[in-house]
Amino acid sequence: MPHRAHSPDLALSGFHLFGPLNLHLGGKKFEDEDELIGEVRDWFSKLNINFFTQGIYSLLPRPRAKKGKLDKAAPVIEPSLTIGAADKILQSFEMAVKCFELLNSTEELKYEFYQLCQKWRKETHTMMTYFQADMNIYQGNYPEAITHLQTLAASASGKTLMKLNLQWASCHLCLKQYSKACQLILEQLEGILSQPGPPVSLCSAATGTTAESDSSDGEEGSATSGAAGRRLRLMQCTASEVVPFCLQFLVASLRAKMSTYQLTDAILAHMIILTQCDWPKQEALFNEIISTIQKQGTFTYNSFFYYVHQVDILEEFAFLDTPEGGKVNLDIMPISTKALAQQRTVTRGVNKGVKEDFKAALEKQVGHIPESNDVIIRRFLQDEREELLKSFL
Repeated sequence: MPHRAHSPDLALSGFHLFGPLNLHLGGKKFEDEDELIGEVRDWFSKLNINFFTQGIYSLLPRPRAKKGKLDKAAPVIEPSLTIGAADKILQSFEMAVKCFELLNSTEELKYEFYQLCQKWRKETHTMMTYFQADMNIYQGNYPEAITHLQTLAASASGKTLMKLNLQWASCHLCLKQYSKACQLILEQLEGILSQPGPPVSLCSAATGTTAESDSSDGEEGSATSGAAGRRLRLMQCTASEVVPFCLQFLVASLRAKMSTYQLTDAILAHMIILTQCDWPKQEALFNEIISTIQKQGTFTYNSFFYYVHQVDILEEFAFLDTPEGGKVNLDIMPISTKALAQQRTVTRGVNKGVKEDFKAALEKQVGHIPESNDVIIRRFLQDEREELLKSFL
């Protein structure tokens, strides 16, 4: 990395380096080595309390960058509404990143910084590893972030392990390694939902800003159009925030498959089921799925009525069966319509009875008192776990 001591960006950040240990940090000058060590250690320790007990995660795949070049454009960070003084936390974090980049910009500075680090306490070294993981995610350097996260996760537990696993999954998502990403997310969901105590709500509104559901039309486009679309989430490691995040994560991963040759009816069905949790926020995504089904002309998912109870969705599928809706060939009955057709007599007409059964099933589902979305999604995540993972192979 080139020397950055006189770069305009660095000057704006408040860091200036003129010589060995002659460091201006936030307008304060340090001549004494011990004073500098104490100040930097105290500064990073405060940052650790305020920032690293929370977590920074990505919900969107990494945008395409030029081959061989790391995308280092600063992402947009969206803090949860539950985090106090989020602006100050993010400002401190961004300042720490610039400081770290400066202290590693030349071999001479890197050596001096290494010497300073040797005089820090052991817990400060661990904290620096956490910081480097967050910094690499912030910079878009996901492979290196994974290396740090794997090291930290080996000895972590509780909420710290939850934070690391969510970040680890986010890195795999941004590298478009969907299978590993969703395996980690499903493991986190299983761990949270199996904990003793009052059941955690899956489908309540998220307590912070949403990354995927609030603006389903534009987020994916910005994610693939360039670095400006890279977005991160800063949130608390609590079940009430992590569970909605995990569900949005699964939707984002499935949605990424829509523009590939690997798209299957099962992927579309899984998205439809999960959109019920955030309905009607996910209606724009659902409309996109319906358009895809209309273009295909067919759709098969025989567990449809087991998991889909949202009236708006059921009505849309009834419309798909009409000439105006495209007369889509729908095979969503618990028993395949092909099997039903084989049971009909020729004199009655192969399709007539099947259509009657389909219409009756839709009417029954609309009139049925539905289970709560929480119950449906829990059952789906448990029963269809392996099928979900197959979607990403």
